[in-house]
Amino acid sequence: RGARRPVSALAAPAEPRAFPHVVFRHPLLAALDARSRGELESAGALRRLRAGEKLFASGEPADALYVVTSGEISLRSGGRTAELRRASAGDTIGEEAAARAHAVRRHDATAATEAELAVLPAALLRRVMARGEATDAGLRTRRWLVRALASDALERADFSRDLPPRERELLLDAGRAVELRRGEILHRAGDASREAYFVAKGIVQLAAG
Repeated sequence: RGARRPVSALAAPAEPRAFPHVVFRHPLLAALDARSRGELESAGALRRLRAGEKLFASGEPADALYVVTSGEISLRSGGRTAELRRASAGDTIGEEAAARAHAVRRHDATAATEAELAVLPAALLRRVMARGEATDAGLRTRRWLVRALASDALERADFSRDLPPRERELLLDAGRAVELRRGEILHRAGDASREAYFVAKGIVQLAAG
């Protein structure tokens, strides 16, 4: 008689099959052309989770973006017990995977109910998104991603995490996206301090004036 497998090994594996329509209705993916959608569908998979099963943990490599196709996923940050948000059908999880290579997970994600998710490999997703970045649709997609990452940062920041969701949305509505080239200066010591910045992609170096 063979050794018993641990319970975690009994989880249903990801299945390669067609994605439900809800996946490509998401704002991050809606602008992709048929070729890009086909590539993601071929390389991706659908994954089922039992209630209480962990999807990923904070600090793990962000190697895929997930779109919830059914059920609900609970997101928590670090050691905090309070739920940050609950993702349901049509919502994305793990947007950091779409923003940059070598990103890590910033939350713990656990199935609150039985759930199914579309798994989109991060490296391929970034490539297909880059193809259309110069188009109007691509720019809208980039703005959505920056807003999603800024929203995530606000949920975790000490000064704003206890704000009601409506007030966080007002902050995001009043904000703007700033894109810098390598070596470009964001601000100098002594400049008036009128804005706070959240780094959504890349690295910003701080130096004493």
